[in-house]
Formats: sequence, structure tokens, C-alpha cells
Amino acid sequence: MTVYNAELKDFDAIFSLLEQLWPGRKLDKNAQEGVYRTMLSAKGEYSLCARAGGDIAGFCAFSLMNSYFHEGPIFYISILVVDEKHRRQGIGKALIDHVRDFAAQEGIKAIELDSAFHRKGAHAFYESLGFEKDCYRFVAAL
Repeated sequence: MTVYNAELKDFDAIFSLLEQLWPGRKLDKNAQEGVYRTMLSAKGEYSLCARAGGDIAGFCAFSLMNSYFHEGPIFYISILVVDEKHRRQGIGKALIDHVRDFAAQEGIKAIELDSAFHRKGAHAFYESLGFEKDCYRFVAAL
């Protein structure tokens, strides 16, 4: 398995992973690609792919943010998804480890993420990596 910076050519495989992440949603592929292109070129935005057995088996997107709570810069993971057929093979951990290693190099104070209430397996995974539940996230669609 290898972890590398995502490239434009990876989008179709990443879109398939996003469909697995949100199976009940009808995703607009053009809109998702627009977000992806923006993230690839924006300062402070990072996207990683994990390749296993020739497939893109995982994807992680994270952003540099400043935090009053942590009194400095943090990374916020907005997406972490592993292909269903590649789960429980260390791919998610490898992506998180890559983010952690980069964070250590950059002097980042914390890594934050959110996970939907129903994703109990994901919660256990994050807790096994040292993440703690500390708040609710509130959303107002516009």
C-alpha cells in the first residue's frame, strides 16, 4: 500500500468512494469534481489517496485551520473513506498516520474530524487511534 498526494486523474475512483461514504445521497458528480479541483489547488487544503492492489482504496481530505481553542493551527479532516473491499487492512490508519506525520512537521497542535452518529464502527476506529469525542457539530444548510 502507498499513500500519496491525490491528483486530478484520481477523481473517478475518489467519486466512487464518496458514493460509498454517503450511500443514501444522490451525489452530483460535476459539483463533487468542482470541489475536488478547488481543493487540489487551494492553499492549506490537502488530499491523500491510498493505493492497494492497484486500486485507490482510500481517500482523505484535510484543511489547515486556526483554532482559538487549541491556540494555534490544527488540521481538520473533512473526508476519510476506505473502499468497502479494502477495510480492516490498515488503510485508514495509514492515512491518519500520514496526516499525523505531516502535522508533526508543520507544528500543528491537533487534528479534528467529525463522524455521523450512526457510524459506530468509525467511532471505535478513531478512538483506537487516540481521538476523543468532545462535541456535537451543528449544521444549517443554506
